[in-house]
Amino acid sequence: MAHVITGEIVSSSSMPDFWTVTQDVYPGMRAVSTDVMLVQALLVGYFMVPAGPRPDLKARAGTIIARSGKRFDDGIYGPNTRLVMSLFEEDMRAPFKDGIVRAVSVSNLLFGPETKIKKLNLSWNMMMLGGAPGGTKKETGRGALQPALFRDLYPSG
Repeated sequence: MAHVITGEIVSSSSMPDFWTVTQDVYPGMRAVSTDVMLVQALLVGYFMVPAGPRPDLKARAGTIIARSGKRFDDGIYGPNTRLVMSLFEEDMRAPFKDGIVRAVSVSNLLFGPETKIKKLNLSWNMMMLGGAPGGTKKETGRGALQPALFRDLYPSG
């Protein structure tokens, strides 16, 4: 179940919500999971940032995402998710190219090294919040995320 770390929790109300996973997300997960949906949605956002990823990786990711059918963010960590994750890991020069997005604690969020989930959140913030004065991560997520994922992140709506 994906969840939100809010600015209030980290005592910085100007910080946008931080979306994270409750358990590690990795290749071969069998059940549909909102943690996987979150990672998939963040990967789509990452490769949509205009001046973000390398153009060749962005084009390859776009092709994979487009061929995924109705939605890439289906909550299943299958071959397409693994391929897009490997492109993301290559672009961010991840020290571990294992396809795993690890859950992070609040202290790691604030003081730890850059992780895959931190990088994905930052790119979502740049893409979705950059052009919307006063917009919130919750508002951008309402229209972009799968309804089941949005309900996990924001149970009160």
